[in-house]
Amino acid sequence: MALVKSQPPSVIEKVDFLLKQLANSPRKGIASPHPLKGNWAGLWAIRVTQMIRIVYQIHDKRLVVEVISMRGHYEGLKKR
Repeated sequence: MALVKSQPPSVIEKVDFLLKQLANSPRKGIASPHPLKGNWAGLWAIRVTQMIRIVYQIHDKRLVVEVISMRGHYEGLKKR
């Protein structure tokens, strides 16, 4: 995974912590999850660092949080 290779261990630990938090409460938490708007409506995001976001989608019927991206500030996301 490119994120693991390019970031210090403290960032990787934070990602791990935030992913565990998302599993329990994808709409609330210390990272201030927020729904995205416009072309990305239906997706949510939390901030890992100034430039790295975890973008995810919540599937309530299956109780699943699907991580869409963990790249820099919405980099590489395709508009819907």
